[in-house]
Amino acid sequence: MWILPFVFALGLQTAPKFVHERPDFEVALPSSEWVRREVGGGSGAGGIVTVVLAPVADLTTRCSILRQPVTFLRDGLTTRETQLQGTAGELYQRVRLGPAKLGARETTRLDYTIAGALTIEWAFRDGDAWVIFQIAAPAATWSDPAARAALDAMRDSFVWKGGSVAPPAPVDATPVAQVRERRRAASSEPPPPFEVTRHTIDVRIDPEARSLEVDDTLELRARVDGARQLTLYTSVVEVDDVTCDAPIEWKAGKAPQADTLTIDLKEPLKSGQTLAMSVHAASADYFLAVDQKLVEEVAVLGQVRPRSSYSSHVVWYPIDAHNDAAVDITFDVPAKYVALTGGELVESSEAGGRRTFRYVEPLRTRRLIPFGFAVGEYVSRAGRSEAGLELSAWGFAGEEKRLDQRVATLLQAAAAFEHAFGPLPWKQVRFVHVRPERKETGVSLPGMIVVSDGYFPDLDGVDLSDGDLSRRGALGLLVVADELSHQWNIYAAGFPNELGEGLSTYTNALFVEARHGHDAYLKTMRSVRDGWIGPAGAETEFAIANPAVYSNSRYRSVVFCKTPVVLHGLRRRLGDERFFAGLRRAFELRDPDVDGFERFERGFEEATRLDLRPFFDQWFFRAGFPTLEVGHEKSASGVRVTLRQTQTGEPYDLDVVLRIACEDGSSRDVSVTSNAREQSFDFALPSPPKEVTLDPEGTLPAR
Repeated sequence: MWILPFVFALGLQTAPKFVHERPDFEVALPSSEWVRREVGGGSGAGGIVTVVLAPVADLTTRCSILRQPVTFLRDGLTTRETQLQGTAGELYQRVRLGPAKLGARETTRLDYTIAGALTIEWAFRDGDAWVIFQIAAPAATWSDPAARAALDAMRDSFVWKGGSVAPPAPVDATPVAQVRERRRAASSEPPPPFEVTRHTIDVRIDPEARSLEVDDTLELRARVDGARQLTLYTSVVEVDDVTCDAPIEWKAGKAPQADTLTIDLKEPLKSGQTLAMSVHAASADYFLAVDQKLVEEVAVLGQVRPRSSYSSHVVWYPIDAHNDAAVDITFDVPAKYVALTGGELVESSEAGGRRTFRYVEPLRTRRLIPFGFAVGEYVSRAGRSEAGLELSAWGFAGEEKRLDQRVATLLQAAAAFEHAFGPLPWKQVRFVHVRPERKETGVSLPGMIVVSDGYFPDLDGVDLSDGDLSRRGALGLLVVADELSHQWNIYAAGFPNELGEGLSTYTNALFVEARHGHDAYLKTMRSVRDGWIGPAGAETEFAIANPAVYSNSRYRSVVFCKTPVVLHGLRRRLGDERFFAGLRRAFELRDPDVDGFERFERGFEEATRLDLRPFFDQWFFRAGFPTLEVGHEKSASGVRVTLRQTQTGEPYDLDVVLRIACEDGSSRDVSVTSNAREQSFDFALPSPPKEVTLDPEGTLPAR
């Protein structure tokens, strides 16, 4: 798609030229040392283009050509400056922002420094995208006359012809009925022959020695006649002994995701029969780190270290596939440490330089992740929600101010979530600061949330009213609300992850609404809508409910961003009273044998007594989104507005708001339903129409 020729004429070497196709542009380079450096750019899929040319690998001196859809840069460099400020914080300093020329083209120019290095950007519109031509270099380079002249020559040589970008990736066309059948089949798989009804765990943790030792007594019940084999899962710890009140044979095996522990009973059980089994497991150096691409910032999932010990995704005691047993855990740690997990603290004691902490959770609920732990020299703050939920924040000495901030945030978020979903079925949630050896972690576990340094900043002055959930300063605040919401949507309701994550983004918007009002909520909806639709086409898009949604990185935009936009549309259609009644009912339906998407849909239908199957089919079980065009012309009484749906596939059923501006300065908003390829609507007006704006709110689930 691009060439970098070296042209020789009369024995003299001319400047090399970089030429790009789809879209078509070129720029002369100062020397052959300047080459294309791939830094996460696309070739145009989804309308996004990022090309970086530089003579050095660290990119301190560079020329970049960026094409960003208008959905990402609504106001061009004004929006971009807000993004830069959010990313660089106080390191960002504006030098100038205003109109300028780039060759013969009218542009907006932004000059800024980050940590002293100067960057100059020129931006102009090209169809439904902004094109940015950028040159950046250290201050010393700009001060050198020859080096400055070379950079200016690059600027003067830039030619943008535009044209099409790379063809977009397809939208998956799996029929709705087939997606529903896949989910139904997955949820109706026969249960395993055994279930674990209760874990009674004694765990000894020694941070100085980096060791962990576990004794777990499991209460088992046969689900079927003739049950004789049970498979359990662990990771990190090594199982070295298994005993039972019935004759057994056992073996431990290694597996990529979780090790297996297979137990064979010499005498099979009848349905309903129970037995007890004890497992001893240990790790001389409890540590698990993974290298992953989908969530690159998270690396350490569990460690026992003097500075901080914790377990998040690591299976540190034997669990079964359903992982829904009641739990009784006792931690034994050196006296200076505090041990935390989910459940109710029912007993604590100290003797012989050691402390014990016993936690009990009698409620059986399916858990994506088992009860984890956090051990450290903790101090804490606590509060209680209106529904009686005890919320506590745990950190290290000197962090008391930040703990108070998080308790206040937890209480505010809990008030919004209790209104939306009802109370949690358990009594406590603990928010705990942990310190991985490298990178970050942030995860919600049953009854406990663990976050690392990057998610634990000072929250003074954080303002979410602009609706930008990705802004750097917002992360520390949002992670409190986001992870708390998982206590409802993942653990209490047991929704599948692909629904639960999107629900958490929606609860983030509800949290913003509680803090800053409905206008900020709408800005949040615009932001996540842009996050879903803006990069569309980069990879194949699957329906939210299709298990194949995880097959590429597009899943983050679909799962995290499409769901809240769809729920906002449902809220507008139903009105607040019926919408929140539907949410609460959906969270009350907790039958684990019914797929979460079906329970979610059923909750709204039971609360509203409406047939919402077409809505859920269209937005949760169908991939993609509609593309809408609007046109208007004067009519005898006012205006005729025409809407066209141009996407591939059947028309969508859309609730559309149109803002009609008149020549006399008046305007009005009207609501229509678009459910055909082309429809026209007539409206009487007090004066001739001047302009018709489609979706003035900016939240329509369409391009």
